[in-house]
Amino acid sequence: MADSVSGCAVFPVLVFVVLMTVVSASEKGYMACKLLSEEKGMFDFIGDIHGCAGHLLSLLVELGYEPHNGAWSHPERKAFFLGDFIDRGGQIPEALQIVREMVDSGNAFAIMGNHEYNAICFNIHDRAHGYLRHHSIQNMVQHVETIKQFRNHQDEYDDYVAWFRKLPLFYECDSFRAVHACWDQNHVNLLNDEISGKCLIDSNGCLTDDFFRQSSKRGNGLHTAVKDLLRGRELELPEGCRFVDKDGRKHSKVRIRWWQNPSGATFRDLSVFSEKYLPESPVSCDEHSKPGFYGEQEKPVFFGHYWLKGQPQLFRDNVCCLDYSVAKDGRLVAYRFDGESKLEPERFVCI
Repeated sequence: MADSVSGCAVFPVLVFVVLMTVVSASEKGYMACKLLSEEKGMFDFIGDIHGCAGHLLSLLVELGYEPHNGAWSHPERKAFFLGDFIDRGGQIPEALQIVREMVDSGNAFAIMGNHEYNAICFNIHDRAHGYLRHHSIQNMVQHVETIKQFRNHQDEYDDYVAWFRKLPLFYECDSFRAVHACWDQNHVNLLNDEISGKCLIDSNGCLTDDFFRQSSKRGNGLHTAVKDLLRGRELELPEGCRFVDKDGRKHSKVRIRWWQNPSGATFRDLSVFSEKYLPESPVSCDEHSKPGFYGEQEKPVFFGHYWLKGQPQLFRDNVCCLDYSVAKDGRLVAYRFDGESKLEPERFVCI
């Protein structure tokens, strides 16, 4: 599945006993793509946290971060969180507090994951369905741990959901790109044009209700762009072929390796998970529907989202996924990036 495989040191999880105090800091306004060409420092990219604050603290300690003036910091490096801070795990408020304090103090960057996007839509009223994200049993189950853990703290919950609106959907600088699930340059260009050209940001630097109303409505380019960047690109399976995911939901589409050339590939080749139930028949794509792919000569891209298992590894020397299922008895994984054009498997660190 990958060009190179790495072991990583595994460290015991620290008992979570630290509650960081809330720090008031000037908040940066929203940008769909914040260019970081002025940032010459070193970055520690960290995958999906999903409320596992104890793992996060253990990882920060192993990476050399220490609490300072109310936030965890490193003398030479900055953390870069790849989204999905909430849902599933047992320490969601604590995980959010750590991440937000690091971001607000300038010791970290963070981008939006699909779970943060879903939480925003879960709380925006919609005349047709009650809320933009329908309060179905399935959607309630996905968000229930977050709701339970903020019980009797409605104002705090609302404040975090408002903060999610300031999180960029992707980042790019001279040496790397970062997105929660899938980098697609056409989608990136569309989002930059839409957000800047249609007044979809308010005076506080937050994405507006109109942005979420438009992007949650199926059948338009904004919806497709946000869906692919935050959930990954999907491919329709042949008629009659279905599978059940980790949450018991049936699917007729598979998430594909958007960094792989689809020409001549089978469904099993292109799927992120090469499961035996997937057909080995070639994918039929005409020139108008053929998905583009992230080339080998592109700058390194970091992302999360895919609930990988086992030993952290690179898909390619410029493609790095850092979600290793910490909330499902997996690991919280980081990559220590120092600006190298070819990523190196020995730079993984995990808890």
